[in-house]
Amino acid sequence: MSLREEIIKNEYIFPGTPSIKYYYKPSLNKDIKNLLIGFSGFHGKEKEGVAPKYNYIKHLRNVDVNQLYILDGNSNHIPLYYIGENGKNDYEEKVIQLILYIAKREEIPLSNIITFGSSKGGTAAAYFAMKYSLGNFISGGMQTRAGDYLKRNNGFTRDVILSTIVGNEKESPENNLNERFMKIFNNPLENTNYYLHGGIGDFHYINYVKPFHMLLEEKGVSHKLDTAEYSDHGEIGTYFLPFLASSISEIYDIPIIKEVTLESDGTHITISISTYKSIENMIFAVYMIGEKSNDILQKFPYQRNTTIKIKVPKGKYRFRVYARKEQYKSRYNTGFIQH
Repeated sequence: MSLREEIIKNEYIFPGTPSIKYYYKPSLNKDIKNLLIGFSGFHGKEKEGVAPKYNYIKHLRNVDVNQLYILDGNSNHIPLYYIGENGKNDYEEKVIQLILYIAKREEIPLSNIITFGSSKGGTAAAYFAMKYSLGNFISGGMQTRAGDYLKRNNGFTRDVILSTIVGNEKESPENNLNERFMKIFNNPLENTNYYLHGGIGDFHYINYVKPFHMLLEEKGVSHKLDTAEYSDHGEIGTYFLPFLASSISEIYDIPIIKEVTLESDGTHITISISTYKSIENMIFAVYMIGEKSNDILQKFPYQRNTTIKIKVPKGKYRFRVYARKEQYKSRYNTGFIQH
């Protein structure tokens, strides 16, 4: 099934006013009581009225935990920072209702929830986790003072997005939105785990992430800060993804496969597996799949080795590799190799 087909199959509307569009894919294992919640950043075409998009589904689709992705925007596709329009918090209220509804239905403790996102999505991930005492958030390039950011970024974010969220009657809309966010960010609690990422030269890190990190330091709040050498905010996805995957792996103690390489010496194929984070007692299994039939030709049972050498007949094959620790599992599909 293609990613597009998978999204269509698992996309729903949470009814009410406003209604919320979301993607939910449950774990294949009903005993898993963890939940990932992804919030979306800007995609760059909001001014043209392009609908919001989900972030990071593609990268986490083969990690077997419950996953919820929530879109942001009104009926005209104007982003609302997951808050609401005209000074109201109605969108925020519907979002938390959705989160609590899923958590209750699946019997997931709030402490087992990870919210995540980058840029605007990172702001929402931190805001909801901190305000509603969710267990963890993983945030990349967030904007703590979202009002300042929207005012200075460009005319559309200032005149349309900011005024839509706050309302036109406010004399200082940027300060109004800043206060709504900073009321939460200035009062960190110990019952949430904080994972922060930023690019050393990125304006968002310098003006928002780093000051927030320093605030946590001053208040003695335990947190993890990851930085990378980039200054272009448009590159955040590339650098945030490894931190996101390794942090999820650390929190849930689940091995997530980063890369699988294949080498043939004419007699054997050597499969080398790397994970985002080394997890104690993780094991790996391999399925060999043929080019023409797309059927599983052979299964190689779970073992501890990250390098697996197998003897196979001549042909063209691809492999599905599974990483597992107890009930947690992820998978990785390779391309074809001619042997």
